[in-house]
Amino acid sequence: MSLHINNNRVDMKKIKIFIGSSKEGEDYNLQVRSLLEHLGASPKSWRGSFKPGEYTINALFRNAAEIDAAILVASPDDETNFRNEKRYEPRDNILFEAGFFIAELGLERTLILRVVDTENNKITSLPTNLAGLTHVDFYPNKPANNEKELSQWLNHVKMHSQSFDQHFDRLSKMLRGDFINLRSKLKENIVKYILRPLKADLNNALQGIITLTPGEYYQDLYHELNIASINTKIIALNTLSPLMWSDDPNQQKYIKKNVEIAAKGITIKRLFINKANDLIKMLSVIKELLKEERIRIKQLIPDEEYPGSIYDDMVIFYDDDALEIRAYISSQAINNPRRLRSAKLVLDERESLFLKEAFFDLWNKANEVTLDNIDEITNIKYDDPSTPPGEFMRAEYLNYQVETCFEAANAKCIPLKNELKTIIMQTTHGIYAVHLRGDKKVANRIIKNVLECDHAHQIGVVELKKMGLSHGTVSAVLNPVWSLPHLISKQLLELDYVSTNNGTLSGYFTFSPKILLRAESASVEDF
Repeated sequence: MSLHINNNRVDMKKIKIFIGSSKEGEDYNLQVRSLLEHLGASPKSWRGSFKPGEYTINALFRNAAEIDAAILVASPDDETNFRNEKRYEPRDNILFEAGFFIAELGLERTLILRVVDTENNKITSLPTNLAGLTHVDFYPNKPANNEKELSQWLNHVKMHSQSFDQHFDRLSKMLRGDFINLRSKLKENIVKYILRPLKADLNNALQGIITLTPGEYYQDLYHELNIASINTKIIALNTLSPLMWSDDPNQQKYIKKNVEIAAKGITIKRLFINKANDLIKMLSVIKELLKEERIRIKQLIPDEEYPGSIYDDMVIFYDDDALEIRAYISSQAINNPRRLRSAKLVLDERESLFLKEAFFDLWNKANEVTLDNIDEITNIKYDDPSTPPGEFMRAEYLNYQVETCFEAANAKCIPLKNELKTIIMQTTHGIYAVHLRGDKKVANRIIKNVLECDHAHQIGVVELKKMGLSHGTVSAVLNPVWSLPHLISKQLLELDYVSTNNGTLSGYFTFSPKILLRAESASVEDF
């Protein structure tokens, strides 16, 4: 279908616009692209935004940093039935990308283009939680109307960008005048490392988003907790790694302040989106928080519908009476589970309300965690000691094989002490499974003293093979190891969790070391 073109051209300074659509909506994408080019903008289609081998989420982050605004084409792709009424809905990836760009660019610079195909009687139905967000109806058979709507929106984007650019250009000229005599290389670095980041931070600030360092992020959180009143409500979406919760001093202080203000009567709702085994790694933290009845905790295990990797850690403070709301968002460092990559404070009311609504959408789908059911959730209770507990555990898998405790701990990003070391020992009294922390060793003489026997040694490769085992596949919670007598280090039981393989070199379980006490023959020794 051809587009009707007129002279209603927007005087744009080549504003870069990202266009996202489903594969089925490609025709609409091309129409929008052609129209934007006519209006003087610089469209960038999703189809050409990928780099070879690049992950989708990384491509989105990269594109968000390179564009001025985003348009998501919501086309009537999927026919559904809702309360006996036929509806046409857009693909889930379009809704996800809309949420992503709203978070990255703000509501003012993200547009949902709802396709209304009257010729085929297909009108795209948007979810109710998108009500109130900026959207424009796109009629394939009304090009003049489409041009008018997009022109108005582009003018709005332009006015914001132009006003900001003019002010910042004046500031840049003033600053450049102060270092006019500096070496060119030094000037380049000042522009690269100071002026450009400053422009990005100021641009975000105008959108109601304040960039924070990790240190400023925690200081602001502490301050918010200190000034919270009985009318303050706190909701938190928790996606940080268990290592942050258990090892980081800032998180430890944050936990204590949560407990303190809950004791004063302030309600806190915390939703953990993490792997099934991650809750075990935070067992002591969760139990400490649950001691206060005003702290409610739920868990949502990531799946295809709610993949944990797409959510940032988020804390929202709001007061319904005063109509105040603000959100603190932090991102985990990609290659370091012990630190934050970035943080920001969202002061824009509409965006904060959008995040609040998204939180409660997830909260209503999550499972409650209490002191009464946490042991069951973390696999501590088993009725039959003869049944290997590994048969009831959910395994997780690495991308490659590991054999030693050191390799396994590194691959899982956990402390070496939490990697369970299980040694099969041949003794005068028979074969024993000896369990200790991954960072400890045990001498044969110690086992001989503990068992009061004349002989004890670690069995070799041939003996392991006869048992159907090999190095790296000795799993304490599966047979044949589970059926052996167990010697358990006292130090091991002081840990909140341990991890061991599931009988393979890439799969593993995470569980409380106290599960080992459930074996029919188990004793705790100080070694």
